[in-house]
Amino acid sequence: ANGNGIVDAGETDPTRREDAGDFDNDGIQNWEENLSCTAWDIADTDGGGVNDGDERNVSHGTDPCDSLVDFVTTVANWNGVNRLTVANGSGFNPDGGTGWYNVSGTWTSFAYAATVNNVLIGVNLAPPPSVTDVANRNGSFCHTQATQDGTISTTRTYCDDDYTDSDGDGLADWQELLGVFGWFSNPTLADTDNDGVNDFGEVVRDNTDPLDPCKNALDPDGDGLNSYFENSTGCTLDSIGILNGSSDVWVTDPDDFDTDAGGVNDLDEYFDGTNPENDPSDDVLPDDFDGDGIPDAVENLTGTDWRNPDTDGGGVSDGVECPGNFWASGCVGAPQNPFDPTDDFPQSQVLFYANNTSGTVDLDQVHRWRQVTNDFPTGSTYAHIAAVHPSNELFVNFENLSGMADLGFSNDTVSWNMQYDVEFIGTGVPLPLSTINHSFWADASTELQRTNDTFIVTVESGFLQSLIALSPEYWFDWDTLASTTIANQSDTYALFLDDGLRNRSNPWSIALNITEAVVAQAGASDAWSTADAIATFLKEGNATTEFKRNYNGSGLDGEQDLAVHLLEIANEGTCQEFTTTFVTMARLAGLPARSVSGFAGGTWTGNGYAVTNDDRTTWAEVHLQQDAANGNTDLGWVPFEACPDAEALEIVNQSLSPLSWERNAQTSFNISGQLRYADNSTPVADQPLAAFLVPIGEVANVPGIAASPDRQVGSTFTDANGNFNMSGIPAQPIAPGFAGIVIQHVEQGYVSNGGIPYTNAVNVSDNSTLTHLGPSAINAPIVGAGATTEISGQLQAETVPFNVFDGIEGLEVWLSYTSTVNGSVNLTAPVNPDGSWVFDLVLDEFETKTNISALLGFSGWTDTSVPITGDVHLRPTTTGLVLDVRDAPNLTATLEGPGANNSVLDLGDDIWINGTVVSFGASPSAMNGSLVLSLRDALG
Repeated sequence: ANGNGIVDAGETDPTRREDAGDFDNDGIQNWEENLSCTAWDIADTDGGGVNDGDERNVSHGTDPCDSLVDFVTTVANWNGVNRLTVANGSGFNPDGGTGWYNVSGTWTSFAYAATVNNVLIGVNLAPPPSVTDVANRNGSFCHTQATQDGTISTTRTYCDDDYTDSDGDGLADWQELLGVFGWFSNPTLADTDNDGVNDFGEVVRDNTDPLDPCKNALDPDGDGLNSYFENSTGCTLDSIGILNGSSDVWVTDPDDFDTDAGGVNDLDEYFDGTNPENDPSDDVLPDDFDGDGIPDAVENLTGTDWRNPDTDGGGVSDGVECPGNFWASGCVGAPQNPFDPTDDFPQSQVLFYANNTSGTVDLDQVHRWRQVTNDFPTGSTYAHIAAVHPSNELFVNFENLSGMADLGFSNDTVSWNMQYDVEFIGTGVPLPLSTINHSFWADASTELQRTNDTFIVTVESGFLQSLIALSPEYWFDWDTLASTTIANQSDTYALFLDDGLRNRSNPWSIALNITEAVVAQAGASDAWSTADAIATFLKEGNATTEFKRNYNGSGLDGEQDLAVHLLEIANEGTCQEFTTTFVTMARLAGLPARSVSGFAGGTWTGNGYAVTNDDRTTWAEVHLQQDAANGNTDLGWVPFEACPDAEALEIVNQSLSPLSWERNAQTSFNISGQLRYADNSTPVADQPLAAFLVPIGEVANVPGIAASPDRQVGSTFTDANGNFNMSGIPAQPIAPGFAGIVIQHVEQGYVSNGGIPYTNAVNVSDNSTLTHLGPSAINAPIVGAGATTEISGQLQAETVPFNVFDGIEGLEVWLSYTSTVNGSVNLTAPVNPDGSWVFDLVLDEFETKTNISALLGFSGWTDTSVPITGDVHLRPTTTGLVLDVRDAPNLTATLEGPGANNSVLDLGDDIWINGTVVSFGASPSAMNGSLVLSLRDALG
């Protein structure tokens, strides 16, 4: 010990068998190790990860000398950072561990994170330059598998038994027997309690008892009950936190959060003492003030607005965006984000088409497509409460005139074929605002539900592809009718408000005072004029109040009433908030009113509307009728817009290059400018922008159907001074012709969702190609002298997509050749929308049978849709043909029946055909070939 080379008093010599002491602290005396296979100076002789003394203990039952063989291979490559490629990686632990370099006979350790094939990943020490050998000295990771496949005694002798795992559950046998992780389990059973979770998962990951099947963390439906508990009876309820000493008597579905579909999850039903298995009627539903399907207490945890069924205003309720099994996570990981309106419906694609199939559409009117009607005041918005407006199954040809205006105010009844490109799940199906009949829908097996007085149609089961709806095309001459209007006398529910708003001693009555002042100032004495005065006030303000549209909202806090907050404090908010305020003011004025969410307008396609998420909006409805002197005629629910116009924007200092762009996309666009408010020239900072290259006739459809992702050139944010610069090319080139660059700005603060086209147009050009397709041979068609031959082919652009002719009219291709009979011949043929063309080539029967050179050509095309001088947008092209002139058959034939009157053909009898086939020309000659006979009805 003192290094003097002599065994002094109190010292021992570990090299002598009789010496005491434990040099390596493995629990075995030196002399004992000297008498065995273990090393006196190495605590873990076989390198398997467990000290020799522990291995020799009966509780382990493993061999401390099981494998004294290292797995050794050679270095193949070092990537210079942290990856070591070896000649053979099979002997290294896939989950990482410690490796060793042989440095001139001395083993130097390094750590690695994983092994993938022959690559060690996450190596923390580079191999020294002279190293060739690398080893793994701990083979415990492979012992179980090597024992099972028989390689333990052949190719994988390096595998060690320190962590023998007989049942393959991830725990060593001795770990299970000794309860190393706090729980004991059976080393011969991977899942000791047979509850569906293996022992490793229970003791290491979940910290549950592997001997108690009632306690584990396997909960696929997220209801707080594990699958064993749900699939069985008899577990004591203390396993789920109910400490009354009782046992489970119910069997529930481990894959269904709410087995009986009563609205309360299975775990809560146990705490409520109700039947979670098959009785939905006993579910104790928590308070849900806004009717969105999420209890108020939960909304206070998730952060969604307990007074607003659609917190983000995107069109899908909070309860659909964040189902019950995501409440505990605060909606993290939910199918949709209840705080993000952009994910409620797909962006920049058509959601549905409303196609006119009969009746006359008045294009001067705004056509609205109702989804959800809301009439219950929550204080922050209006909600639809299912218990107040129960739905019933909708049947084909169901007709409803209740709540509709008298048909005498309709110019026509329009039939709309609603074609749905997306599923509207958890929200209303968009339908014409005043639908009076649902004539048909597909799939016919789809079950639809409809609320009687709020006109909401939902899909209960199945998939809705289309629906035929009849809707009157109402038109009201308010200049004439307004003075006759009064509030509808039947809709008293649509007048309900918080009492504080009508109580003159309550601070909230300021909304009533403002409403009365607005109506008085406008001099409104009838119902329509009253509603119009309120809407005009909110849109335009007055001498003392200016309202602004702010997409970030009004900043409503706590339990304040929105109308009071917006009128008295904020003076700005979203369109939904202005609509809510209008409804409240209208009710204060004695008008039955409600709010509607849905879509307005769309892009007119020639026979209907293509509607995208950019057409989504909200509006208010007021139920009016005429006075008694005019028969109390119902005017229905009349829509009103109450949202201020969005701030006007402009882009100055515009710079755009190039102005002539090839469809082969070899040149990037460079776009810059300054975004600012048009009224005061204030720059718009930190505003997200996207640039789109669209055909010149579609610039008005950005945002909308023209702003498809494959047309996006780039995106960026404005800087503090509103300046921006972006470059890029669209993923797919648009058709040749004039195009526009449109900058789309999205809703944020005072900025609306809109598009600003650049002043300069872009010439989009491409080469063209002509291809001969028939008849054969290609580019050398056989044509008949004396016959008509169809020469067909395809005109295409050079760049994908090739077919760019849909919507381009008047295109022609030409064919020229010199006939031996008729001299110079020039033919033209129109180009079809798919780029195809066909010539009817007629040759004289005396045409010389020879090859005639011909030229097929396209003279190019320039876009003339706008009064701008531009490039040739689709360039001309020609291709040579050789007309292979041959004899054409001159066929004569007679058809006879078998009877005396051979002009009669009887079914079932033979017929006779006689005739000749000779060539045309001065010297006809017989021609060989096959004939085909076909019969058809004379009228067919």
